[in-house]
Amino acid sequence: MSISGRDIVNLIKANKDALKELASSIASDPEIRLAIINAAIAEVATKKDIVELRREINAVRGEMGKLREEFRTEIGEVRGEIGKLRDYALASLVNDKLFTSSSDFHIWLGVYVYP
Repeated sequence: MSISGRDIVNLIKANKDALKELASSIASDPEIRLAIINAAIAEVATKKDIVELRREINAVRGEMGKLREEFRTEIGEVRGEIGKLRDYALASLVNDKLFTSSSDFHIWLGVYVYP
């Protein structure tokens, strides 16, 4: 009867003492330890990586700030245009004698504006 590699792994996993002994043996061998460190270090971020990532994050924050300001400016412009259209519509209605004053128009809309 032959034992497969999978069987050996399962047997070692099932026996905690054997697993500790294997781990200790692996950790004590400098070549194996170096191979494990090299494999793990490829996935570790360096200080340079973190600095670069922070720089990118700050650049994105700056872009977001600019976009936020542009958006606020555009909202202000749209509000101004809406106000002009409202005033134009109100003036047209008053001039066409549909309403005698802007107060009548606001009352008709259900909104009373105090003078």
